[in-house]
Amino acid sequence: MAKAKEDESFKSQYANLSLSLRVENSNEFFDISAQNDMNESFDYSQKGSYIKIALLVPQKVIGKYTITISKSILSYLLFRNGDFDFEVFNCQDEEEDSILNSLKEIKSKGYKYLVAAMTQKGARIIALNERDLQIYIPTVNKMDVSYVTGPNIYFGGLDYFKQIQKLAEFSNEKIVYFKDQSPVSAKI
Repeated sequence: MAKAKEDESFKSQYANLSLSLRVENSNEFFDISAQNDMNESFDYSQKGSYIKIALLVPQKVIGKYTITISKSILSYLLFRNGDFDFEVFNCQDEEEDSILNSLKEIKSKGYKYLVAAMTQKGARIIALNERDLQIYIPTVNKMDVSYVTGPNIYFGGLDYFKQIQKLAEFSNEKIVYFKDQSPVSAKI
């Protein structure tokens, strides 16, 4: 377990950031306990709470994003000023066996909450095979999912179509778009 104390400047910066990350059309922060219909709830909104959370990454697929997402989770946990266990599990790739073996290990260590930084391929494998863990997939948007998911799966990826629509509302001139060979660029 780690109990962290943050300095006031970090606390202020994080509070400002979290104010800008409110759920669309809502005045409430994302609250997993209010959105799931599982038998247990999770409320980490109270300072001093405890959470045990795992991060699952296919490092060969997402590369440096592993560091970014780890830092984001740690920043949040430190800001909450509670006790926590946080462990990163590297499944290397998004092959079904790799992911399922990692999920088995995560559950065997007693984790109930998982952040899974996957592409659509890995997200699909997780969503179709895992019902016990509360899972947040920050890299895939729910609108991009064509399969049925359980009430334990939450998606947080950007809706690029809505984002472009919103930006277009503020545009009063010609728009230039630069693209590369990435999947996101192809999608846009």
